[in-house]
Amino acid sequence: MDEWSANLASGKGLAPSTVRGYQGTLRLFSEYLIDPRYDWALACEERFGTFPVAICHE
Repeated sequence: MDEWSANLASGKGLAPSTVRGYQGTLRLFSEYLIDPRYDWALACEERFGTFPVAICHE
């Protein structure tokens, strides 16, 4: 996550606010995937043999 963010900021020349927006979107999506109210973790484990984990933290 850190490398990806740094690459967006320096390699792509994106504004810090854009990078934060991308990070926020990825954080929300990963929270949705791992939320126990939905069965995405189970579906991923059945289909891919692994389950999603949070990679974005405050």
